[in-house]
Amino acid sequence: MKIKEMYCEVCNHLLDIRKDNVYEVNIAGTIFGNTENYDATDCPYCGCQNVLKKRYKRTGKCLSKE
Repeated sequence: MKIKEMYCEVCNHLLDIRKDNVYEVNIAGTIFGNTENYDATDCPYCGCQNVLKKRYKRTGKCLSKE
């Protein structure tokens, strides 16, 4: 599986998106107090935070074939 290269939105340098550099961010999105979770990483050059992707909550149980 090929990993997509991501670039900083501010300084346009290549981001280090290894698993140990990515962390979860909570962003308050609506007036009802709901928060959304995103994966983010910091740019090694300018230090700004870059949001990578949205994390979805698991809903329900997985169905297993028995």
